[in-house]
Amino acid sequence: MIKEIPLEGIEDMWNAHLFVLENGNLLIGSGSTVYLVNESGAKLNSKEIKDFHGTMVFSDGKYYVYCEEFNEQTFESKSTYQEIDPNSLELKGDPKEDNMALWGLIQGSDGCYTMTSSGIKSIDILNGEGEYILDWNWVDYNNDSITQENMLIKSSDEIVLFESCWETQTDITKMSEQHYAVVTLTRAEKNPHAGKTIIELGTMGYIGGTLKDYIIAYNTETSNKSRIIARSYADELNYEVDPENPQKSYAEMIDRVFLDLMAGDGPDLLMDFSEYNQFNNEEVLVDINKFIDGDNGLKRDDYFDNVFRAFETKGKMYQIPICVDITGFVSSSDIVGQRSGWTYDEFENVIQGLPKNTSVFVDGMSSSNLLQSMISVASDSFIDYEKKTVNFDTAEFRKLLEISKRYATNDPVQMNGEGGGMIMESGSGYYAVGSPYGGDDELSELEKIANGMLALSETYIYSLDTIAEVKAELKGKQVFVGMPSPNGSGMSARPMLTLAISAQSKHAEEAWDFIRFMFNEDQQVAYSENYSSIPINRAALDRRNASQIEMVKEYNKMMGEKDPTSSVDYSKMGLMTDINEEDAQELVKLVENVSSISSTDLGIMVIIDEEVPGYFKGERTAEDVSKNIQNRATTKVHER
Repeated sequence: MIKEIPLEGIEDMWNAHLFVLENGNLLIGSGSTVYLVNESGAKLNSKEIKDFHGTMVFSDGKYYVYCEEFNEQTFESKSTYQEIDPNSLELKGDPKEDNMALWGLIQGSDGCYTMTSSGIKSIDILNGEGEYILDWNWVDYNNDSITQENMLIKSSDEIVLFESCWETQTDITKMSEQHYAVVTLTRAEKNPHAGKTIIELGTMGYIGGTLKDYIIAYNTETSNKSRIIARSYADELNYEVDPENPQKSYAEMIDRVFLDLMAGDGPDLLMDFSEYNQFNNEEVLVDINKFIDGDNGLKRDDYFDNVFRAFETKGKMYQIPICVDITGFVSSSDIVGQRSGWTYDEFENVIQGLPKNTSVFVDGMSSSNLLQSMISVASDSFIDYEKKTVNFDTAEFRKLLEISKRYATNDPVQMNGEGGGMIMESGSGYYAVGSPYGGDDELSELEKIANGMLALSETYIYSLDTIAEVKAELKGKQVFVGMPSPNGSGMSARPMLTLAISAQSKHAEEAWDFIRFMFNEDQQVAYSENYSSIPINRAALDRRNASQIEMVKEYNKMMGEKDPTSSVDYSKMGLMTDINEEDAQELVKLVENVSSISSTDLGIMVIIDEEVPGYFKGERTAEDVSKNIQNRATTKVHER
C-alpha cells in the first residue's frame, strides 16, 4: 500500500533523505535545509545548514547531517558528520571528520552498513570501524549481481536483496534475457552446516561470480562432507606500503601468504598462485601427483597430461591447472622457418638474418616486458627454492639482458610513430594503447607479418577464433613459436585458474575432493566458456570446439540472410571467420605440444625492475646489474 503525503513548503527534493521518526513525524534533508513535517506533510520546523547538501544518516540511534566544505582555491574538500536533534533541529556537539567514504555507506533501518567483496559490515560512521553481520561464505547465494544500491537492510538478522542480472549467453546467435528477483536472507537459529569440515580457499583476486557458482555447486551437493569458504587477500592489501609502486604492496602480501602457509596459519587451498613459483616446494604445498594417481584420482589419458607435466617442478606438481591459455609469438614460415621454439642463440641467429626493413617487434614491446616474459618461461634456471639459491650473476642472465636491450624498446613510455599510440606501464608490465586516429590504412600486426614488415607478434590462444584468424591473415603460413628459452621449449601454458593444497592442511583429502570436482567434464566445459580459456579435459575441449564451429556456422548463416520484416541485409555488417575441424585439430596439437608454463616470482621481479633500467639506459653494465640482482635476490629468498 502506498500512502501519498503532500509536503508543505518543500519544493526541491533532489538528493533528499527522509526518515520516519517514532512519533510519526518526518525528518527530511533537502538542498541546504533540514525539515521536520508531521505525518500529514505540514511543516513543523526547518533549519538551513552551511555546507549541507541534503545528505543525512541514522547511526547508533542518532541522526547526523553530512556536510562538505569545498575550498575553491585549493580544490580540496573537507567532509564531516554532525549530530542533529530530530525535533528541535539543533546541531549537537562538534562536527566529526568523515572516516568512511559516503559512497560506500548503506543506510539500514537500524544503522549504517557497508558492503565488501567478502560480505556486509555494520559501520560506526564516526570512526569507520565495524564488524561483519554477513559473510558471503555463510550463505549459498551468489551475490555477484547485487550492489549496495539495491538492498534493504532491516537489521543484522534480515536483509532483502533486489536482484537484477543478465543470463549468461555464450551463443552469440541468441539474445540474453534479463531476470529479476527478490531474495530475503534471515539468520538461522542453528548453523545448518554444523559438523561439516571447513576448507578455506585463499586467492589474491576478488571472489568473482563464476567462482562462487562453482563453490555453491560443490557446497550444496549433500554427499560432500566438506564446505568450501573463500578468502580474498585483495580485501587486505595495504597500498600505503609504497603509493608510487602498488606492485610492492602486492609482493608483500604474497610473501605474507607464503609465511602464513609455512607457519600453518594459511588456507587449505590456494587459487591462482601458480604465477608465483616461490610456493612450489614441499615445505609449502602438497605434490598433487599423488592425488591424481590415487584411488580418487584422474585418468591421465582423459586430460592433456603434458600440460600437467609442464606445471611440475623437479617431477612434482604443486599447483594444478584447471584451464589455460597458450602464449608465445606468431610469425610466418617465410620469416622464421618451421619451428616451435628456439634457444637464445637460435633466436638471435634468426633475428640477425632479417631484412633491414623488417621490425622484430611492434613499437611498445619494452625491454622490461620482454625480459620479464623470457624469465617467466625459464624461472627454474635462475631460482632453486629447495636449495634457496639464485643464479642471476651468470652469462645466461646477462644474455637475456642483452637480448632485451637490443631488440625491444628501452623506453617503456613513448609515442608509437606508426599508429599514434602510447606505451603505458601497468602493474605487471607494459601495454600498448592504440590511437583512435591511426587511420583506415593502418595495417594490423598480422598484416605486417604477411607483408614482411614485422617478424613477431605476441599471441594468446584461448579458442578456435584466434587460430582461424591467424591462418586467414597469414595464408596458412602461420608459425606459433614460444619465447626464447634455455632448452628451446615451444608455446607456454598461461594459467587462467589453478589450485594448490597447503602442506600444513589437516584436510588435504577433502581439499583434493573439491579439486577433483573441478575436473568433471561438464565443469570443464563451463570453465572454458566462463573464463574464455582452454580446458584440460580432452572431451571438454572437443565439445567446446564443436560448439564454436556450429555457432559460427549458424551466425554466418543468420548474417547472410535478409530480415523479411525489415529487408535489412545483415551480410553488410560482416561475417565471422569460418572455423572448421582442421582448426580444431591444430588447437589440440598446440595444446599437446606445451611443455612450459609462464610463471614468475613477483618479489624477485620487483628487484629486477628496480635494477635493470640503468642498464637499458646505458648508465650501468650488465655485470654490475646482475651482481646487484644476485645479492638482493639471495637475501629475499633467504628471508622467506
